[in-house]
Amino acid sequence: MTGSSVDRMTGFRASDDRIRGTESRQATFLQQMKLTTTHDDEHVGLENEEPRDWVERECVEARDERANERELTKENAERQQKLLEQQQRVQEQELKILELKLRLQESTNRVQSMVADEQGESSMSSRRVTEVCSPHKLIPHFNQAEDDLTAYMQRFERVATCQAWPRESGLFRLAYA
Repeated sequence: MTGSSVDRMTGFRASDDRIRGTESRQATFLQQMKLTTTHDDEHVGLENEEPRDWVERECVEARDERANERELTKENAERQQKLLEQQQRVQEQELKILELKLRLQESTNRVQSMVADEQGESSMSSRRVTEVCSPHKLIPHFNQAEDDLTAYMQRFERVATCQAWPRESGLFRLAYA
């Protein structure tokens, strides 16, 4: 297959320009321009310095364009990084809010438990406290692709401690969380 023929399976032209990178195409173009300008100098009426100056200007413009593209790519990467950092901060704040809600729920449950103990219903209230606070509502499901196991276990231990779950039932609750 030659450089100017069309590939029947894909329908694309298989030319040397498509295979080479941007810089090699520009270098080839500039080399061709140097050759044609030296031959066409007499036809156009340009002096020897003018085509060289033009070629040099084109090289500088191409170089500047590549530099601008690199700068834009760098700026986009920085924007992406800032966005990811901001999303991470939001997630951390949401986690803090959930922990505060958990603490609030814990304190209200303790107050309710104390009131119930004073009224003589301590056995019923302690059972009610553990039943109301199921691990499904307090701990999100563990996702192996996204979650860190150590952080998940620490979160579970905090919830178990705050909810005053018996140590014996902790593993059972973890299995169904």
